[in-house]
This record gives sequence, C-alpha cells and structure tokens, in this order.
Amino acid sequence: MITSEKQLNVTTEKIESLKQSLKSPAAKNIKPIFLKAAQIETQALIKQLEAQVKEYNTLRSEGVKAIKINSPSDWLLLPVRFRIAKHMTQDAFSNLVNVSVRQIARYEVEEYENVQTDTLKKILDQLPISISSFVIEDKKIS
Repeated sequence: MITSEKQLNVTTEKIESLKQSLKSPAAKNIKPIFLKAAQIETQALIKQLEAQVKEYNTLRSEGVKAIKINSPSDWLLLPVRFRIAKHMTQDAFSNLVNVSVRQIARYEVEEYENVQTDTLKKILDQLPISISSFVIEDKKIS
C-alpha cells in the first residue's frame, strides 16, 4: 500500500519503467516460454501497482468517504487509509490516536499485520468515524 507522496512518485516511476521494459526487445538467448512468462508477470505487477496508485489518489481526493471495508484484513488498513484520506502526517495521526509516531511508522510499514488487537482497538476507537452499515455474507465452503 502506498502511504506517502514519495512512495507514490517512486511507484509511478516504477510503473513507467516496467511498461518500457515490455516494449524493449528481448535478448535473443531467452526461450519464448520464459519470455512470455516474464511478460505476464510484469503485466500483473503493473496492474497491482496501478491499483495501489488509484487507491492512494482516491483516498486523497475523496477523503474518508472513499474508505471501504470489504474484508477482515481491510480493518487492519483502516488507520493508514484514514490518515491518507485526512491528509495527515504520521506525526499528526500519532497525536490523534495517542500512539508514538515511531510505532505508527512501524505499523504502516507492516500494514498493521503485527499490531496487537488491543492496540488496534485503541487506535480505531480514537478515530472520529462512524460506521453506518456493515454487511456480513456467508461464503460457502465447498
């Protein structure tokens, strides 16, 4: 997930570099099957990076209303998405949620994967948001 303008710029440059690499002639000693696999992988990476750019830009332009919770893992990213949508620095966000800026930076690098449940709850409870609806759907196990 892109969390800053600097990362946005780096990601945008990476996308352009990958697109240029797809246009470049391939080395003659590469087997066609490996070339095709590399092209498919590069195209998938471009698509993934473009989705991250789109999400970051949407959060920055639409604000909090752009935050969607579609899966349990989306709850983990809610704090960083909120911070981006509110155009807050990590420092300002850390003051809002009463967690050190160093800890917020670590959580964001890890996409909140290693945050303790009570800490995540503390952070989410400090956010000035309300959840108007939340639908849980049963996924059938086959």
